[in-house]
Amino acid sequence: MKPNIKIPTNEEIKVFLDGYGWHYRETASTEGKAVIISPYILEKEKKGILISFRAEGEFIMVSTAGFLKNVPESFSKNLLVMNDRIKLVKLFIVDSSEAGTFDAELGFELWNESWNKETFYSFMDMLALGIERIIEKLAAENIPYKTGFVVYT
Repeated sequence: MKPNIKIPTNEEIKVFLDGYGWHYRETASTEGKAVIISPYILEKEKKGILISFRAEGEFIMVSTAGFLKNVPESFSKNLLVMNDRIKLVKLFIVDSSEAGTFDAELGFELWNESWNKETFYSFMDMLALGIERIIEKLAAENIPYKTGFVVYT
């Protein structure tokens, strides 16, 4: 018996984002793949962090884009500890353009049976809470980093 694998699509992501009330646009990633981007507007601020949504075969990948840039390598343990304290979403390391630093993004993957509206909305809520909480922790621990904010006037 062949397993029933549900392959998510960008069109489904758009339907879920519409239901969530988010504005988005479709573009191409640096690898040339179709990706949907949408800003998460920080509470009490007129700036946001881009969120990327893309179908990757049997799963959907949702992550920040440009969230934590140029974090000094000496703070890697601090981010690992933060990673253990946030729920459902995780920090992951990506390439950095500066020596002695790393970049990190926050995100989640939804696979096969977990790809549904209710689970998507729950994970989106946890992603938003995770972004806010990590920003607070970075400030409290004086961890240097840069963020590619989207600014609104």
